Amino acid sequence: GKKLPLNTPLKKGDVLNLYIEDFYARKEFRGKGTGTFMLDKVKEFAAENDCEQIELKCALWNTPSAGFYEAKGLTADNSWVTYTMDRIHFCNTERSV
Repeated sequence: GKKLPLNTPLKKGDVLNLYIEDFYARKEFRGKGTGTFMLDKVKEFAAENDCEQIELKCALWNTPSAGFYEAKGLTADNSWVTYTMDRIHFCNTERSV
């Protein structure tokens, strides 16, 4: 489905996915139900906003998070690859800090 900002008016037939770039609990809150609580709130939000799917990213090396997501019913979508390009390849100068 399409990925639209939440303030975008939808037309009949549009499919809305809820996309989350960074979903995590800080280290001191892990193992205390925080992730489950947050995911429950995300699911609630998606249902209230008629989303068809919740999508989030997880680094391949992050097996603890992948295990959490899968235990909560999310499934890995191996049909997509993320491509990136560093600034040095699209700008003549590096960003000043």
